[in-house]
Amino acid sequence: MRRRIGTIWTLDFISAGPAGSSPLLVATAKKFCESRLKLDNFPPRPTNKDVNPFRIRELTTLGDREIEGLSEVLIDCVEGGASVSFMLPFSRAKAEEFWCGLSESVARGERLVYVAENDAGTIVGTVTVILKLPENQPHRADVAKMLVHRSARRMGLGAALLAAAERGAIGAGKTLLVLDTVSDSDGHRLYAGQGWTRCGEIPDYALWPDGRPCAATIFFKSLKP
Repeated sequence: MRRRIGTIWTLDFISAGPAGSSPLLVATAKKFCESRLKLDNFPPRPTNKDVNPFRIRELTTLGDREIEGLSEVLIDCVEGGASVSFMLPFSRAKAEEFWCGLSESVARGERLVYVAENDAGTIVGTVTVILKLPENQPHRADVAKMLVHRSARRMGLGAALLAAAERGAIGAGKTLLVLDTVSDSDGHRLYAGQGWTRCGEIPDYALWPDGRPCAATIFFKSLKP
């Protein structure tokens, strides 16, 4: 005999049979409850954090190891169909050239680059905060290149990276963040769920890596206290 809070028919109640119920109904309901009790006795499933713990850190310099790891993530995202400025076929040389080009900007303090690393120290995600904007926008920064390797998705890395980007922007004295993302994408849902405000949609804003056009949605978030 076992009772569960929130269960309408507990096993002992089913065994007795509700008033006026047919033997077939009682037997069917009892079988269902027994199967549920077996499921309840299974050990808890490990959480995503248990499977693949990670840490977020800022890169103040981009060395060979960081460029290699960031390139792996970028290549995986482009090959997986993400619209992040690049087209297929996408070579490692082009990925490394992109990150090498950003390394000097990072060293000058013009942008912040955050990475997510798993317990083996492998980079599995990244996000960039672009601090250097026109002189009439000293309070604003752009969020760009939010990338998570396909093997590390659905683990909260996007939200963790976004939170780090927001903290970094606040630390740099910014009070407004802006970004664009493919409409109805995982990124779109991430930003909407993290308190960002949707401005509107631009049709045919960019291309998917295979050449098809895609719409983009513009989001902003105020960082004012």
